[in-house]
Amino acid sequence: MLSNLYTGNEPIFWVDKLKYLGVYFVSVKMIKIDILPIMRKFYGSADSILCHSKYVSELTKLSLFESFPLPVLMYGLDALFLGPAQIRKLNVCWNSIYRRIFNFHRWESV
Repeated sequence: MLSNLYTGNEPIFWVDKLKYLGVYFVSVKMIKIDILPIMRKFYGSADSILCHSKYVSELTKLSLFESFPLPVLMYGLDALFLGPAQIRKLNVCWNSIYRRIFNFHRWESV
């Protein structure tokens, strides 16, 4: 049976996820990072740029993507340990942007 923990007179609540500096840590036996919020923010900022840059050149779009959505995707990754599946998902995010900018099909290599 778990006893309640207190800091002063305030109870400490148990949670399944912890957000620290924009990165979500999941409570399991080993440390695990939840990358879905990162991917959502990345695609949201990417869609915003694509929506407002319809008649802009490809190089300008690429510069915009490297300035705004890419830092959202890469924030804090040098200090985290990600598994191969998570790294692959982040690569898919970035490759999908290249496909959208340069009009590649999904089956074509970036």
